Amino acid sequence: MKSQLKKSFDKAATTYCQNANIQRIAALKLVRLIEKDYYENILELGIGVGLFTDYLIKKVKFKNYTAIDLSLKSLQKAKERLKRINFVNADIESLPLTKTFSFDLMVGSSVLQWLQNPQISIPRLFNETKSGCEVYFSIFIKGTFAEMEHIYSLTNFGHTYSLKSENFYKELFTSIRGFRWQFERKDYTFYYNSVVDFLKQHKNTGATYSKRYKRVTKQAYVNFCNLYEEIFSSSSGKIPSTYSILYVKGIKNS
Repeated sequence: MKSQLKKSFDKAATTYCQNANIQRIAALKLVRLIEKDYYENILELGIGVGLFTDYLIKKVKFKNYTAIDLSLKSLQKAKERLKRINFVNADIESLPLTKTFSFDLMVGSSVLQWLQNPQISIPRLFNETKSGCEVYFSIFIKGTFAEMEHIYSLTNFGHTYSLKSENFYKELFTSIRGFRWQFERKDYTFYYNSVVDFLKQHKNTGATYSKRYKRVTKQAYVNFCNLYEEIFSSSSGKIPSTYSILYVKGIKNS
């Protein structure tokens, strides 16, 4: 899984920002939830090419900023324009955490849905945070690509990555002791001129890993596009794609 994720996001490093429309909305919404304007030590998980980072560093000042991502090419892209940041190419599920994991702010936009073992990795990340640490995350959840999932159920083509439910994350976060949590779910619908345009934009974000790989025939692709448009096309001829995002805010008790 991790090698395929890395490959997908490496490939999209140069096209991500121009196509990540929903990820940009999630990043903007998330940064607006952050109330303070200074944090001494910041940790960003899954920085990618730095889309969320651009917004955060305009809002808050900091002394130290560490940013981690699995995709080296994405980090290199972020490094071209972001200064004063310590970039680390690593898997966030394999970080060497210690009791000195002393960040004041831990953030990540559009990243935690990619964890292979979230029920283990998320508590592990947060259990070692210091008192008063604030955490903010936006997470894609079940309900995203509802239209594509429906077409897949009819055609066996167009399988998407299996996302966890809103309740899964709420139960997981609230099971972590010592934090006060707040959650907000937002559903968004984007409209595209065609299914081809939608799939092309999605591919250019790199968020295409689905765990299933099969040979794709041209006819299967055409059938998928035609059925998608037949079922979901609006009166204006545009086709929808739904995205569901959970925004998470947590503060560790002093």
